[in-house]
Amino acid sequence: MLAQEISDSQDTQQDKVEIAVLSQDQRVVTFTIRRDKKLDKLFKSYCRERELDIQTIQFLYKGNRIKGYQTPNQLKMKNHCEINAMVHQMGGGSGGLARNSGADHGH
Repeated sequence: MLAQEISDSQDTQQDKVEIAVLSQDQRVVTFTIRRDKKLDKLFKSYCRERELDIQTIQFLYKGNRIKGYQTPNQLKMKNHCEINAMVHQMGGGSGGLARNSGADHGH
């Protein structure tokens, strides 16, 4: 487990929240961030640490997607909370599968 601090040195512990970022492969990276700081700093630090492209990752808190402009205060995050980092899946539907099924259906 890796812990990083993203804040100014003058902050008190009450101004901060510890957040664990859990990846799909169950790896955890823990950050301490000020409650009023935008989460995009945490997202960028996480992606840099894990060598990931931030454009390919979605961050979820309690099952809801988090935007980089949001803060821990806005999301009412408690100390030692958990964020999920999910690889964003592009495309995926089954649109082309049913078109050419090969069946004539009697027409």
